[in-house]
Amino acid sequence: NPFAPSIPRRLCNKQEAGVAKGRWVRRSVVCSDPSTNWEQGHCGFSDSADNWIWAPVHCRYHKYSPLEAQECLEDHGRKVLVAGASPQRTLFFDTADLLFPGEIVTSKAHQDLEFPPVVFFHWVPYHVNLVEGCPLACKLDYGNVTWHIENFVNNTSTGRNDVLVVQAGIHDIFFGSLETFFANIPKMAQTLKTLRDEKGIDAMYRYGDMIHLPRGGDIDLVEHGFRSQRMVEALEFARQVMSEAGVPVLDTLQMTRARPEGTSDGYHFNEWANIEDTYRGNAISRSSAQVLMHRACSTDQA
Repeated sequence: NPFAPSIPRRLCNKQEAGVAKGRWVRRSVVCSDPSTNWEQGHCGFSDSADNWIWAPVHCRYHKYSPLEAQECLEDHGRKVLVAGASPQRTLFFDTADLLFPGEIVTSKAHQDLEFPPVVFFHWVPYHVNLVEGCPLACKLDYGNVTWHIENFVNNTSTGRNDVLVVQAGIHDIFFGSLETFFANIPKMAQTLKTLRDEKGIDAMYRYGDMIHLPRGGDIDLVEHGFRSQRMVEALEFARQVMSEAGVPVLDTLQMTRARPEGTSDGYHFNEWANIEDTYRGNAISRSSAQVLMHRACSTDQA
């Protein structure tokens, strides 16, 4: 059993963080043995609010305490920059809450947010009512999207240690056609590659989350083409393009796809899945934030 808690595991290295394949395992089953080695196994990564633990197959993640996260980011002048739409906003809230539990006020905001000095969110605007072909076949301007990301980095980043996560589902995926997405995603890859090469920023592309309909939620999005099979095709193409450009992927889809009970609408993973206006994440999305922190703080490159 590769998930047996008695098996010591090395820590996932920086390149594995975000892409290491894994599964959810039940804490009450794998961590009930008093002799379990919590420090070298998966049990130490558990969230106290969840009976499930995200468990990579070949390595393990470290669960960062608030003090460890603060030392990693603040003491090294490192920032976490998050750009995209509402699932990215939840990642921002989760990361801020990981650093200083209970201190950030969460709200639904289609605007930039910040938790200085280390966590910043940029809402990438999508004016679909003003774009040709909307709402069913938008011809969104990726030049505008990449400009927003570059401008966000230029105005916020201060050093080569910073981490940038761009969402894998900026609204063109479901308001635009796949043809438009396939034509434009290489532009995003080039933008992220340039930020990595020229500014030394650890720019990542987030794969996942905006994919779970029609399991539940807003039927209007289904009518607009927001369907799981279509999302998988788009995201797999994006993964290939990013790989060719040397841009790492933060794969949260494998974590959320198996936990539909954590979302009421299919793409927001909030504290209580049946309360739409609560924007702090739940144990599922908090695990994603811990994986991101592992990526930001790991010094093991290979």
